[in-house]
Formats: sequence, structure tokens, C-alpha cells
Amino acid sequence: MVLDFTMQLVETGVENDVVLALVVFSLQYVLVNHEYWKYKVKHDRWKVTLKVLELMKNCILSVPCSQKLGEVVRDILFCDSSVHIALFRIVCTTAQSLEKLYVSRLYELMEIEGLQMAIRSVLDILFSMLSDLSNDILPSLPVFHQSVLSSATKPIPLVTALISLMSYFRKPTIQVGAAKVLSLLFVLADCSQTYVLGNACFGLDEKQMTYLRHSLNSILREQSPSNDDLFVATLQLLTSATHYQDSAIVYPELLLSLSLRYIEKLYFLEVLMLSLGFSALRHSVGEICGY
Repeated sequence: MVLDFTMQLVETGVENDVVLALVVFSLQYVLVNHEYWKYKVKHDRWKVTLKVLELMKNCILSVPCSQKLGEVVRDILFCDSSVHIALFRIVCTTAQSLEKLYVSRLYELMEIEGLQMAIRSVLDILFSMLSDLSNDILPSLPVFHQSVLSSATKPIPLVTALISLMSYFRKPTIQVGAAKVLSLLFVLADCSQTYVLGNACFGLDEKQMTYLRHSLNSILREQSPSNDDLFVATLQLLTSATHYQDSAIVYPELLLSLSLRYIEKLYFLEVLMLSLGFSALRHSVGEICGY
């Protein structure tokens, strides 16, 4: 299959016109159109999705070390709106929509699992695009960054999807990915205030704030303390939200309940509370926990 062959070439570091053409074909044609193809077995669609997303991950990793391929991949990822739309169609969903699939007769378990794996993969890609590849993006804001901040993104705004996916307890890896991407969106939204963004806008309304607080509370109260990835991602989100967005997202009661739940992780809490300026709360927690 063309995706497997292209993947092998990218992984070996081959860089010529044939490789460039295959990468462009895979990202701009296969990724964008494969969901509309006909499949004998329905869940085969998600096999194609996961392969092309894996190829995209490898292309992102190749950007720093492959000049020609890096330029092509960077241009596609940041400027091709059809690629952005394909990614958003996968990841811009809600925890409630995913839960409904389990009681629907129209979806097999393998399809649901394929969709969940694709969502996790897209979250990884968005995180890489917002962090590793965006360090030198100045002075204008690319189409991709405007899209992730836009309230007009379909099927639902990305920030709405991320907040909802943080409450999807069936797959903690999706929660981790959503928290990490949302943390970077807060940073990007703060930095983008100096740009003219057209239809791009970012901000949490009261409903979203309430839902986010509920999701954070649920994660910190209900998840196993041994889930370090989710714990750390949640703390990073709290820090990012307070530094770059609305400090009302983080409130003392949340941190206090968090500390009582995760006694063995008080070092992380101490760092977070000091960074947020909750020195008085830190003293109270110390007294309660005996340190």
C-alpha cells in the first residue's frame, strides 16, 4: 500500500522528488478523502486513518532534519485548510457522543476503538504542531493557529471538544491528550492577542468554565493516584489556565481537595500553588498534611 511504502521512505530519511510527491499525495489526498471511500469492512476505514496519521507524525518528526521535506510538510500542516478540516472532523467530538456509540446498533466495537485511537493520534499531532513546530512562527499567525482558536470550527469548536474529552473516563489517554492540547491553546490565545485574527476568537464562556471545573474535579477526585500522566497533565493545565487565561478556573477549594486526594504528590502541589500565588493555601495544606 502506498502509505506503508511512503512511511518506510520517510523513516529511512530518503529525500527526493518521489518521496515529496508521495507525502503530498498521502496528506493532501488520502487524509482528506479516505473517509468517503467505500470499504468492504467498515472498521477498515479506521485502519487507513491510523496509518495516514502515523505517517503525519513521522513527517513532523522529520521536519528538523530534512530541509526539503520539512518545508513541504510545514507548508501543508500550517496552511492547508483541507488538512485541518480532516483532523477536526476526527477530534472535534464530545465525550457524550462517544458514549452514545456504545449503545448504538450502527457501530461495531472495532469501529469505536478505531475512532478512539484516531482521536488520541490527532491530539498528539495537534500538540506537536502547537509546540515543536511553532517556535519560530512570526510575525504572522498561520491558518492552522487561527483555525484552532476559531469558534467557527466544524463540527464543533476545538476548545469545546477538548473540554468535553477531558471527561471521557473510558480512555484516560484521551483525557491526557486533551489536557495537553488545551494547555497550549491557552498559551497560544494569550500570544495571539497581538495579531489580527479575522474570524478567529478564543475565550471560555461561563458554561464552558463550569464544565471544565467539573471535569477537573472529577479527574482529581475519581482517578487513581497512580495515573501520573493524567495527574501531571491536569496540573500543567491548571497552571496554564491561570497564567494565560482566567484565574477563576483554578480556585482554592479545588487545590485543597486535590492535595487531600494526592498526599504522596505534595511536591507537585507545592510548586503549582506557589506558581499561582496561593501561598496562604499552601500553608493550610501543610498544616493539614503535617509537613
